[in-house]
Amino acid sequence: MPSIVHQGHNDGVGPPQDEDVDRLQFTSFYERWIVDVAGHNLPKEAPEAFAAAVLTLPNLE
Repeated sequence: MPSIVHQGHNDGVGPPQDEDVDRLQFTSFYERWIVDVAGHNLPKEAPEAFAAAVLTLPNLE
């Protein structure tokens, strides 16, 4: 499944690590986006970045 993982730079619950250890779990299109202006709730805190990720995902047809 194509995936874009969003992580908020200011996430107090699970801040992004320097190394992207999750990449190895994905076999299809994968990107990790660290959003500077967001914490843990990306759709609410950075709706533009969230929408951009949805529109960036490859078409599955």
